[in-house]
Amino acid sequence: MQAVVCDKHGSLLDLELHPANTDDRAGILPTLPRLAALGFEGDLLGDSGFKGAPFAAAALEHDIHVSVSPGQSSGTSTTANSARPTTR
Repeated sequence: MQAVVCDKHGSLLDLELHPANTDDRAGILPTLPRLAALGFEGDLLGDSGFKGAPFAAAALEHDIHVSVSPGQSSGTSTTANSARPTTR
């Protein structure tokens, strides 16, 4: 599996490869400090697979706030203020 982080225009910001049996939230965790290092701060919109206090707390450590987008099912995609992590 992969976790891909793109800006709102679709340009690649980060990429994380991990085994297919990795939880979406765990797979995207390594990208959080790298996004912060790029200067990203703001809202991270995700599908229902990104719900949960532990993930939200990990994101908040990097000034990234997690919100769940209504209408998307788990495992589809996540969007951010200026970044879009997509897990496939």
